[in-house]
Amino acid sequence: MDATTSNDDGPLGPASVGEWRARLTGMVGNYRPLVCRNLKRLGVDDARVDDAAQEVFLIVARKVRDIRPGCERSYVLGVSVGVAANCRRARVRRDLDPDEGLHFADPAPSADALLDRKRERELLGRALNSLAPKLQRVLVSHELEGLSVVQIAKHGGTPVGTVASQLRRARDCFRRALRRELCRSTRARSTPPDRPT
Repeated sequence: MDATTSNDDGPLGPASVGEWRARLTGMVGNYRPLVCRNLKRLGVDDARVDDAAQEVFLIVARKVRDIRPGCERSYVLGVSVGVAANCRRARVRRDLDPDEGLHFADPAPSADALLDRKRERELLGRALNSLAPKLQRVLVSHELEGLSVVQIAKHGGTPVGTVASQLRRARDCFRRALRRELCRSTRARSTPPDRPT
């Protein structure tokens, strides 16, 4: 692309291309570890985290001009929530083995401990996925990534009171969903298999 090429945002001058690249490079450098942690928390397989992080930053690169200064972190985290949801849906569509691609760096935990952790992650993931996307985004941004209600509101262009209300509702819905999932999980493990007669 040369310096005189235009797109929807207007002509790209040499200074704006340099600023665009510098801003994007800074965002990748500052937020890549955060994005990877967030993607893992949201259920993306370890083997696919790097690809998903790249997809996040490709989306950010296309929208870098639209991101308000000071809102980069919350924007990147919001994109990572959407990419994680797409990865989970793709995994279900392809009907992959849930253990495929998992690599554990620490071989010390026992098989039972690993299985318990996996069940807990799956349980939390199902509870989180049961929330509406808007509530899921607010809950993850606040509880997992530590953004304040004001920061979430500023990024989304939503009134602070609305975000606070969404956060309360998201917490309530998440607690109820978690209780439901715990009951299902307990029943599934306590029900003996059918015996042939």
